Parts: sequence; C-alpha cells; structure tokens
Amino acid sequence: LRAMAALPELAPADANHILHSTSVISQADYAPDFNKTLAPDVPRDKLDRTAIFYRTFDPSSLETLRMADKPSSIFIGEREIRQRDDLETEGWTWRALDRGGILKIRHDSGHAVKIMK
Repeated sequence: LRAMAALPELAPADANHILHSTSVISQADYAPDFNKTLAPDVPRDKLDRTAIFYRTFDPSSLETLRMADKPSSIFIGEREIRQRDDLETEGWTWRALDRGGILKIRHDSGHAVKIMK
C-alpha cells in the first residue's frame, strides 16, 4: 500500500481505491456495496450516483485515490467542493491516466466525503 500511495499508477485501474490519507479513514464504502448505515449521509435516491463514501477522523485532511473514472462532483458533508488546478485551498484535482486517473482531495472542515459518479 505504501508503494501505491507513493506511485498511484501502480494501483489497479479498473476499480476505485483510497491509497493514502493524512487522517485515519474511519469508514469507507464503495459502490455498489454500500453499508446500510449510510442512510443519514447518502439519500437513497443518490446511492446509484455515489462512487465512494468515506469518513475521516480529522476534519482537515488530504486524500489520494485511484479512480476508474473522473468524478462528476465531490461533497464534504452536504457542501460541494470545486475542482482546482492545485490544492493550495480546499478542493480536488484530477490527473488523467491512460485508464482512469488520480484524484486528490483536500478538505479543511468536515469528516464525510461523497464522491459522485
């Protein structure tokens, strides 16, 4: 896992993977196998559009993920964060690869992260 965190291109391209976080990940659910306890965080009508839901222990964190597809949007709690050129401020970046890409997320206040398809 440390090698994949250092070089995310090593992670399998056909599935989504959380590779690194500066905070402890206390819960992680990947589509289509969501935990039934997500009901308060992901409404039933949005489950089919959710790729990954996870929680960090700290409200401020930086995560690196290998994704099969670029997300359409990312939410911290109910607040959407923007795609950016860098992570100097809260937001997310996408680096496309031949298959899939590398997603980096910075959030400064919030524990619940929803990555939408």
